[in-house]
Order: sequence, then C-alpha cells, then structure tokens
Amino acid sequence: MPLFTTPVSALVRRPVTRVEQTAPLREAVEQLRQAPSRCLAVMDGERLVGLFLERNMIKHCYKAGVDEGTPVQAVMTAPLVSVRPETSVVEALRLMDTQRIRHLPLVDEAGALRGLIRGRDLLEYVAEWLPQAILNAPEHLAPFDATEGA
Repeated sequence: MPLFTTPVSALVRRPVTRVEQTAPLREAVEQLRQAPSRCLAVMDGERLVGLFLERNMIKHCYKAGVDEGTPVQAVMTAPLVSVRPETSVVEALRLMDTQRIRHLPLVDEAGALRGLIRGRDLLEYVAEWLPQAILNAPEHLAPFDATEGA
C-alpha cells in the first residue's frame, strides 16, 4: 500500500522559507506573509532550531514586552518534532495526530533540513490515493452496490 511505503519526502511540494533565529519579528512576519506554507523554519546557521507559524504571531506578537524588534527565537515553536525524509506517510500521519502538530520538518541523519510537510499535504495525498485503492480493491472488498437489497 502506498501509504505504508511512500516516503514522506515524496510529498514535499514547495521550498522551505527560512529565517535566522536572531531576525527581528518585523522581518519574520513579512516573510511569513509571503511564505507559501505559512510557516518559517527558524535556523541557527544551517541547524533547524524552531518553527515560526501564524499561530506564534497571533499568540505572542501582541504580548507586553514583545515588539517588532524582538528576535523570532523568543516566540518560535521549539523544541520540534521532526522525522527523517524516508519516514512513511502513515508514520507521519500518526505522529502529527498524536503530537497535535500541523507542520512536520524533514531532517536527515546529518541534521540538515530537507523539507517541510503540512498536514494538508498528507491529506491531499490520501485523498488522491484513496479512490484508486477503492477502485482497485479485490471484488470481495469492493464497496457494495447500493441498488442491491435496499
């Protein structure tokens, strides 16, 4: 089944927008507005240290003591839950469900960021795959005919 064998890296559809952890919120918010996934990878050089999401902006950016010059690291989501690029789609779905997260970074064995998956990316993949699985199911597993024995 593709859900068990497809690596989650096959679902990466867009580049990851990155911001340095010391960048001011003003810069991060502007980048977030333009980011296709509405998520920024917060970096310490080449190392992923957190995520800056719309949620972070809404939750933290209007608190006392937080202004447009505050470093993004002060309001980012950390520590992170991440997976290796070869992790299966099913494993990624389970992890995102149990951890209640919407964005899942893909980090290789060297610790380098290789992509970012959104919950929506996984749902779109399942939605594409499921009709094919139903249509190609063996007869004894095929959906019943609604015209029979109603």
